[in-house]
Amino acid sequence: MNQLAKSIIDIATGEAEENEPKRGRPGGLKGGKARAEKLTPEQRQEIARKAAVALHSMHYNFVRIHQTLRVTPAMAAGVTDRLWSVEDIATLLD
Repeated sequence: MNQLAKSIIDIATGEAEENEPKRGRPGGLKGGKARAEKLTPEQRQEIARKAAVALHSMHYNFVRIHQTLRVTPAMAAGVTDRLWSVEDIATLLD
């Protein structure tokens, strides 16, 4: 008889206790609050700066119609076929 079958029989007959599976993530908190608490103010500032640059780039390339192109750079490059709005970018952040 294999080990799994034996453990099932032991649990059914009351010879062994059923162990509850562990709940939660192994290793504790790895992201979110736990990671944010370890950041220095300089690291937070750098992350905020990168996010601001990314947001500006999205607006520049997808939302703003450029005078010389008469379309957005993303439309001129064939990346998209429609004019994006700021709300479209906000939905990407959610």
